[in-house]
Amino acid sequence: MGRVLSLEKCAFCGKYVFKAYVCPYCGKKFCFEHRAPDKHNCKWDLFRLKENIRKKFLRDKIHQLVTKVINPKLVKFPLSFIEEIRSELIDEFWYVNNVEELCKLLRMLPKFYLLLPEEHKELFRKLLLSIDDYVFKEIGYKLNLRKSLRTFKLTVKVMDEKGEVFQECIVSLLFNGNFICNLSNEEGITTFNLLKGTYIIEAYKAGKDWYVYGKKVVHIIDKDVNIDVIVTRKKWRPPERVFRRIRILTLPIEIPLPSLPPLWSMFIDIHEKYMQMALAGQLRYLGTFVNEKIVDVRHSFTGFKRMSPYFNPTLRPLIVPNEMDILILTENNKLIGLELKSKKGLERGDIGIEQACRYYEYGIEYVYLVHREVDWINPQIIIDQIKRLCPTLGYAIYSPGKLKILKLAELNPYIYRDDVRKRGEFIKKNFNKAGGTSGPYGS
Repeated sequence: MGRVLSLEKCAFCGKYVFKAYVCPYCGKKFCFEHRAPDKHNCKWDLFRLKENIRKKFLRDKIHQLVTKVINPKLVKFPLSFIEEIRSELIDEFWYVNNVEELCKLLRMLPKFYLLLPEEHKELFRKLLLSIDDYVFKEIGYKLNLRKSLRTFKLTVKVMDEKGEVFQECIVSLLFNGNFICNLSNEEGITTFNLLKGTYIIEAYKAGKDWYVYGKKVVHIIDKDVNIDVIVTRKKWRPPERVFRRIRILTLPIEIPLPSLPPLWSMFIDIHEKYMQMALAGQLRYLGTFVNEKIVDVRHSFTGFKRMSPYFNPTLRPLIVPNEMDILILTENNKLIGLELKSKKGLERGDIGIEQACRYYEYGIEYVYLVHREVDWINPQIIIDQIKRLCPTLGYAIYSPGKLKILKLAELNPYIYRDDVRKRGEFIKKNFNKAGGTSGPYGS
């Protein structure tokens, strides 16, 4: 009970959290999600008079910057991008104490440029132009955010110690906790257009009983860069022998699903959470998934917050910070993750490839992107995007009566890393202590 008493309650939603944020306007405590004044209906005009003139001036300018300059343009971007940039950066604007801190945060905006699809990059440039003009006119600081969007070409060539090049090698680029993937061509070369900064480049390719891996840090300052990533060939550990017959799979694979109760067929299109619960319940009832016998299925998988590792700093890296829609544990001790996208999410243009790729860092061996069946999306276009951005992802289409697999998932390309493998082993060992089991057929 001592741990429960140490939690603090959010004044808006009532949720208990380990770290509460004090609103600089009303002085109340809120959770991370509702810490910004515009997220908890803060009557900031009533409190701004209590501050000194200098702080009041800064608060006024921040309020105008967010509500009049940033928010009107931000709504034109994909929802997933809006949520990311708000939670990581914009909500922090309200907590700055001086102009220097505000400018420091604003200079972090260009890092989100690389996360945007090409069709939204020009709009992002216009957003930075508006911010530049506002800050110079109202506060008197020159940020020059537009100049920081200048990109440089990084050319990566993948080869081994003998100079042999590797084609169709997965080349991933890590920056600010995000990554971009490309495939090397016949000459072992791939290119990226990047901003100034420091990047970690990883190259990986796997065969039946071998894999190659190489890593390099590159600094981009003021010109295009060409680098060679040297990979080392290694052997896989011998796989465990499984004495059972395995069917040869041919695509597409149609998996008939148990029928849902009448109301649930309607629920799955109301909210994505119902879609997670429905599919997880159907797979649990079915008992198999792509030649694998299911031991357990969980939806909304995150946390281990009720377990002792959550309070143990040495075990905190094992915690899953982001929610995984559906997680499957098989008889062969494999973890299969499903990232779901409902009709409403697809209507917003949220395809879900980036969210699905994040499962890899948690040690999930096979990951599928699952879309609700709609008639306005060509599945082949999605498959082509997956092959370009994250080739190891699987792809499936879900309707209440069946799950149609159009691309099989391949093994997690980062499973050889110790931190990734340890997190996966921890999830397997404590699988029944996280996630939900409620659904259309009961718990």
